[in-house]
Amino acid sequence: MHTLQMTFAGLVLLALFVGAGKLAKSPAWSLQRAAQVFIPVWLLIAIANMLTGMIYAGIPFMTELLVFVVVPLFGVRFLRLSGGRAK
Repeated sequence: MHTLQMTFAGLVLLALFVGAGKLAKSPAWSLQRAAQVFIPVWLLIAIANMLTGMIYAGIPFMTELLVFVVVPLFGVRFLRLSGGRAK
């Protein structure tokens, strides 16, 4: 369940980055630029989540690593299905 929550939170965060660019009506703020800003932010959040799971919940490193790799793939798949390819 937590994995689904984190995946959903990542998609919402990406939507916020894209929406902020559209609200600013900046021609330089494309989906590609939103993704370039989003990826390092999401990476830091994912690392913090992974460490929290290992330290406080006692989840093994290999289990957390699997989730750390699989969750972003859902986001990439979602972008491709939604037609959000950077040009």
